[in-house]
Amino acid sequence: MNVKIFHSLLESVAMLFLLSIIYELNIVRNLKRFKSLNYYIQGVMIGFIGVIIMSFPFIMESGVIFDTRSILIGSAALTFSIPTALLASTILIIYRIFIGGIGMWAGILMIISVMIVGIYWKKYILPNKQWPRWVNLLFFGITIHIVMILCFFAMPWPVAINAVRQLGVIILTLYPASTLLLCSLLFLQKDRDEDRAKLLFTEEKYRNLFNNYHTIMLIIDPSNGNIIDANPAAVKFYGWTHEQMLRMNMMEINNLSQSEILSRMKMAKDNQSNRFELNHQKADGSVIAVEIFSGPIQIDGQPYLYSIIADVSEKKRLAEAAMVMEQKIHQQQRLESIGTLAGGVAHEINNPINGIMNFAQLIKEDSVEESDNYLYSEMIIRESDRISNIIRNLLQFSRYEKVVHSYSDIYDIIHKTLSLVNVTFKKDQIAIHLNMADDIPKIRCRSQQIQQVFMNLLTNARDALNDKYPEYDENKKIEVNVDSMLIDDKDWIVLRVKDYGNGIHPSVIGRIYEPFFSTKPKDKGTGLGLSISFGIVKDHHGKLEVESDPGEYTCFYVKLPVDPQEVEYE
Repeated sequence: MNVKIFHSLLESVAMLFLLSIIYELNIVRNLKRFKSLNYYIQGVMIGFIGVIIMSFPFIMESGVIFDTRSILIGSAALTFSIPTALLASTILIIYRIFIGGIGMWAGILMIISVMIVGIYWKKYILPNKQWPRWVNLLFFGITIHIVMILCFFAMPWPVAINAVRQLGVIILTLYPASTLLLCSLLFLQKDRDEDRAKLLFTEEKYRNLFNNYHTIMLIIDPSNGNIIDANPAAVKFYGWTHEQMLRMNMMEINNLSQSEILSRMKMAKDNQSNRFELNHQKADGSVIAVEIFSGPIQIDGQPYLYSIIADVSEKKRLAEAAMVMEQKIHQQQRLESIGTLAGGVAHEINNPINGIMNFAQLIKEDSVEESDNYLYSEMIIRESDRISNIIRNLLQFSRYEKVVHSYSDIYDIIHKTLSLVNVTFKKDQIAIHLNMADDIPKIRCRSQQIQQVFMNLLTNARDALNDKYPEYDENKKIEVNVDSMLIDDKDWIVLRVKDYGNGIHPSVIGRIYEPFFSTKPKDKGTGLGLSISFGIVKDHHGKLEVESDPGEYTCFYVKLPVDPQEVEYE
């Protein structure tokens, strides 16, 4: 082996690697934003490197030059695209023609042959995973340089034989190893560029998903609850700036204790539980019900929590409203079914009771006054009349009786009712405080029915006060207030009856309008009073509402439209 030749070719290899490293540092990467021209830019750059190394060749004799363009073109064809390899090869062919000499055709043939082998190897041999990549590349280096040596014979025979004798061993030892190293360097760069592109794509995709104005997202440190990042939707929802949120901790937003928050974050980090319903505080101090979906995420090797937050306050409000409406519907269905039953029973009882009353009246008329028969018949008539009143109430409750509404003065209704109970209430040492506003309009109603409602509320208040205060007490009083007000631009009258008795327990307050439901002893009430009152008020398109504090007071509100025809049923 000629040491001088080896050193010369080794210098050419070193230059190739130096230029390849410069390419790696490179101008090309800064031009990659021109994606449509990327292949051609790469081809020009590789061709330019080839021209440089061809400008400093080993000259065996005039017109016969040797360099490392075979390594360059083979590596380019194997690692770059076909357009890149073709353009680079074209540039080198043009430059080789420019140099000329007896080795020109051999040089051109070598460039074309090595490029073809490289393209073929890339498509059919390299994808074979049977061999390790380095073995595959080494065989590729040996193959293209055997082809190169064969191309020597495009020169005159003596020149070709001399070239093989002087350069054959060097080319088949130095060049394949150099091809292996250069291809490995290019593949390493290619793999790194692909990984970088995937990473950039992933980061861009994450950023596009995270930086939105629709879905609230937070990145949280599970070890201490610090907010690492907040997307624009979170900034808009909570009301703090992005910079403020990055200085905040979940303890400042969540209404739970620190231990409870850390416990839930640990559960989310360990994937034990990823869904939570909590209350979060916003910058304006308002508290909002939220649903949180949280799970672990790794950023730069550090564990964090990725949390998606949804405002469910409206959803909860609608659910609660639906539940209240469902309860009202169920109560109305119970009232209607029991009302139907009560009406049927009342009609069946009404005729026999009328017969009993008539026969008792006949017995009374035929009996001597103050005789036993006379007294018994009076008792029968009185008790039958009591039953008849209950039947009338049942019929009214079941809405079998249709009544006509006319304008009445609420002052007359209140005062007539109070005149009926004054004596009884004074006897029970109960004071009635009446407060009526001036200029209360007349109300279109069935005055007897409204009087019945007012009477029932007063009677219930009296029973509550007597139960709490058997004797005189300064709080043994009933407050009656009558006011007018506008509701939805309609005139309404509000009658309020408040007592300071034992109140109504929360466990039964939802049932007080049910027929036959009563907290009184059986001998003191039928349980129909409030249910009938409820039906009367509803028939007037009004509202009967209650407010109670157990052990303190009970207050009933009768809200009646001045003209029921102007108001629809709710």
